[in-house]
Amino acid sequence: MFLKKMNRFLSRIPVSIRVTVWFSSVIVILFLIILSSLILIEDKVVNDLSQKELVEAVEEIYEDPEKFENFNDGIYYIKYNEQNEIIAGKFPKDFDIALAFSMEDINIYQVENKKFLYYDTRLQDEDDWIRGIYPLGKVQKEIETLWNIAIALSVLFLIFVVIVGYRIIKNAFKPVKQISNTALEIKRSKDFSNRIELEDSNDDEIHKMASTFNEMLDTVEEVFIHEKQFSSDVSHELRTPITVILAQSDYALQYSDTFEEAKESLEVINRHAKRMTNLINQIMELSKLERQKEIEKEKINLSNIVLQLLEDYKPLLESKNLNLVYNVEKDIRIQGNKIMLERVFLNILMNAVKFTKTNIEISLTRENKTAVLKIRDDGIGISEENKKFIWERFFQVNDSRNKEENKGSGLGLSMVKKIVDLHSATIDLESEIDQGTCFTIKFNM
Repeated sequence: MFLKKMNRFLSRIPVSIRVTVWFSSVIVILFLIILSSLILIEDKVVNDLSQKELVEAVEEIYEDPEKFENFNDGIYYIKYNEQNEIIAGKFPKDFDIALAFSMEDINIYQVENKKFLYYDTRLQDEDDWIRGIYPLGKVQKEIETLWNIAIALSVLFLIFVVIVGYRIIKNAFKPVKQISNTALEIKRSKDFSNRIELEDSNDDEIHKMASTFNEMLDTVEEVFIHEKQFSSDVSHELRTPITVILAQSDYALQYSDTFEEAKESLEVINRHAKRMTNLINQIMELSKLERQKEIEKEKINLSNIVLQLLEDYKPLLESKNLNLVYNVEKDIRIQGNKIMLERVFLNILMNAVKFTKTNIEISLTRENKTAVLKIRDDGIGISEENKKFIWERFFQVNDSRNKEENKGSGLGLSMVKKIVDLHSATIDLESEIDQGTCFTIKFNM
């Protein structure tokens, strides 16, 4: 229960503050570990250095008694005779001069908070003793002063690290805040054109995330606009036949007294109802295709498929007085979906039938390890301006090309493009005004 409350409390704290607290805590812990280690070794190091200095100083007098002084460089010297009486020298306050001699041993004498090191040795060729006394109080005061300075500087350093670290972390997390603000703004305004404005062009993970978020928004906006346009186009396409159906049914109800009089209206209603049905079926098929990432494929004979379809539709072309010229190499096989590829071929063929003047040319050939299918007509062609829109749903060029009897749903080429993509194939369009149009599809064999 306590942990849950603590987690809820922590979750309300900004991430930048939490990260600052965590890394500051780590630095403090490391600092305390280092400080504790220094405290543990400081006393030993000071003692070792002081002992070494004391021994060297006393041994120097031992080697050359003429160098004896009462006090030199923080060390007191006392000379005793055989009766342990002081005959020369000086000793620090609070030091017990009656301490027993200890030949060449370093000893420690401590009274209250004062600590002394002393070292004894007998002079050469004499019965006198030399005792060196090293008060550690001065050293300890100097070390204490250094510790106080070090702790004060450490506290200032930690404050500096926390402040600078917080600013660095806050600046690093700035894109995250901008992402959050942008997402909230999009939610509030429903405007998918908003983007995260990055002040610099860093290449770190946070900026990469912000850039990725912007790219995602590009995709979302594109899909949103596309779906909005799609809904508008569907509404527009359905509105016309529905309007005609309502008008014809109202007319038949009001002005038709016999079945023969209503028959003409019923034929119009039937024709537009079929058009609506066809449109809805194509929309559903296209939506299904767009949801697919993979399709079932098998080894198929593309040559046989094309030849069979040409045979089936030859009467239609003859009835329209169109001249068909084709060149299909035999036994061209690819991995594909037979039904979908038939739909691709028929969609492009029917477009050619609608818009050609007199001739349709079809070829299926091998080029290296590629099967190349071309369908060419000699119609009025497509302008450069319209070429980039030709694969979009519901797009149709102007009425000079699409006469009323040839008017379609505008979905056929969108379906063709999607099926071609699902086959990892390519489709290209070549067209010039008054020179005709040629679709080229290339399949891997």
